[in-house]
Amino acid sequence: YKDGMAYTENKTLINKAKRLQVKADMVYNQDEIRIILSGYLDEQPTFLQLQLIHPTLETRDESVLLQQTSDGSYLGLSENSQLGKRKVWLQSPEQEWMLKDEALIENGKALSLRQ
Repeated sequence: YKDGMAYTENKTLINKAKRLQVKADMVYNQDEIRIILSGYLDEQPTFLQLQLIHPTLETRDESVLLQQTSDGSYLGLSENSQLGKRKVWLQSPEQEWMLKDEALIENGKALSLRQ
């Protein structure tokens, strides 16, 4: 039941991101993650929640809170400097949208997340 509810909730969040055409450009640099957000947002969220999910090892999953900076980008610190292939979930809890993607996380490499 809970899995079904989570799936439905995720679909709603993902569909909202599609409607708003949310796009996030992300760079992982050392232990710092910076995201520049674009789309049809009435206002920028004050923070974002990023989940980096390892394909097989739950102990390597990481959740990072990104705060909006003065230049409009979002910055967060990664405590787990494990790079490699990850499922990437970016969510705005206050605006109720989510981007889900899969990417190879490499130091200094720019990624573009969108639905």
